[in-house]
Amino acid sequence: MDRRERIAALIREELQGLPEETHDASLGMPLQVMPYGADEVIAALNCMLSTYVTMGAEVRRFEAAWAAYCGAEHAVMVNSGSSANLIALAALVAAGQLQPGDEVLVPAVAWSTSLFPIAQVGLVPVMVDVEPDTLCLDVAKAKAAMTPRTKAALLVHLMGQPGDVAGLEALGLTVVEDACAAPGAERGGRRVGRRG
Repeated sequence: MDRRERIAALIREELQGLPEETHDASLGMPLQVMPYGADEVIAALNCMLSTYVTMGAEVRRFEAAWAAYCGAEHAVMVNSGSSANLIALAALVAAGQLQPGDEVLVPAVAWSTSLFPIAQVGLVPVMVDVEPDTLCLDVAKAKAAMTPRTKAALLVHLMGQPGDVAGLEALGLTVVEDACAAPGAERGGRRVGRRG
């Protein structure tokens, strides 16, 4: 048994029985539920030992698997949802699809990381109310908020709830999806996050 195999065996012994993905509600609310186990710890350690902690074979495999899972042609791994929003919006500005000064509709229930990237690339965020049952951008309210300068919507799929991409596209808007809070969510048989 080589050194890495011995380390993997020690990790498996130490984390035996994990992941713990559920809990007994009668015991109260846990501070955390362990969503990873020995396999994930070993994979992370192997990445660290390879020195490819941000780019490399594991990231390329994940990007390909994630794109296939979402039904997209490509996927790009980034460090955060904020960076993902910034890259998507910057690409639309660089490609000329959006121009500085254009308005981007954004749900009133979201994060600062939904607003800041819009402003960072010179676009103007316009807050729009959300649907009470999904907490996602309300298409009727979006239509009412539109002006001649409104060109896009940043649709935040919130807390596992898919927003109405097709409804916003029907308004003639370029839709940027922020799906980091709803991986795997589907609407109309399609997984959210296919547009970045």
